[in-house]
Amino acid sequence: MSLRKIINRFLQGTQYQVQKINPALNSPEKKCLKITIEYFLAKAVLENSNFYFVQIGANDGKRADDSYDFIIRHHLNGIVVEPLKDMFERLCENYASEPQITKINKAIHSTAKSMPLYRIKNDANVPDWCHGIASFDKNHLMDGAKKVPDIEKYIVEETVECISLNELFSQTGVEQITFLQIDTEGYDFEIIKMIDFNKMKPAIIRYECSVLSEQDNQACIDLLTQQGYRFFDEGNDIIAVLN
Repeated sequence: MSLRKIINRFLQGTQYQVQKINPALNSPEKKCLKITIEYFLAKAVLENSNFYFVQIGANDGKRADDSYDFIIRHHLNGIVVEPLKDMFERLCENYASEPQITKINKAIHSTAKSMPLYRIKNDANVPDWCHGIASFDKNHLMDGAKKVPDIEKYIVEETVECISLNELFSQTGVEQITFLQIDTEGYDFEIIKMIDFNKMKPAIIRYECSVLSEQDNQACIDLLTQQGYRFFDEGNDIIAVLN
């Protein structure tokens, strides 16, 4: 059985499928193949019996998260990290059937033990996606939701507990990661810089690039390139795959 057929078995019941490219389209300006995160996850599951994931900024587990169904379907082992208490409660509910997944109600920060986190009021009458964003930087949050009229009046500050990435790994006994997903509204690069690549190199790192500054965007690519990663652009996110 071909690798394509094996992967498509894993993708059954989803919106995704790996297909051959029509030879008539096989030129740089006509390529139509779109590789999604499920392709890389399916491939990693096939290749690694000890698949382990860490998701930082998990929100409620489902909102704007196209890896949730795959994780549930294959009962993958891992950690989900979410600092907001109400979102964390929903996260625990959504992963209630997966006891092998560790749930952590904290934020990741390089040095602080607690930090103010800016978020949209949980009862605010705003588009649902607004409840999926929270940031250490109030201006970043306002900029991200600037299309919502009078967004500032819906923003509140909550103090959240923090641990460093090394502390997270030490407290949970993590030694190797297959898939690291980061969605922290502008803090993604800071978290990637916390990775001790001499000790571990996640096979797949997915992070939100669209909210990084041009300087941080380039610096993040440079850092991961030096560590042997290659890149797949999803628009708002980048999938970095260890070469």
